[in-house]
Amino acid sequence: MSEHRYYEFCALDRPLTTREQAALRRASTRATITATHFTNVYDYGDFRGNTDAWMAKYFDAHLHTASWGTHRFMLRVPADTVDARSLRPYCRGPSLRAARAVRCPGW
Repeated sequence: MSEHRYYEFCALDRPLTTREQAALRRASTRATITATHFTNVYDYGDFRGNTDAWMAKYFDAHLHTASWGTHRFMLRVPADTVDARSLRPYCRGPSLRAARAVRCPGW
């Protein structure tokens, strides 16, 4: 029996450049990649990117589902729009995580 995984990333704030799309293509030759999306289904392989790094560098939203029940949804929002302290009561266990993404120089 195969394992089915679905990955989708969306760039909402700005479109990806041609260079950024080429960098994403190096992570997957089968993905559908546009200026605003990266989408791929894996039945036998696995995602070779780093979800957290891709969210910090390229994308604003991410969805991942898997046949064994994994469901993951991520949003990147400007730090000044959310008070991280107000999210702490909801960050119990793995169901919700709030993290501050740091952009590396050159991104």
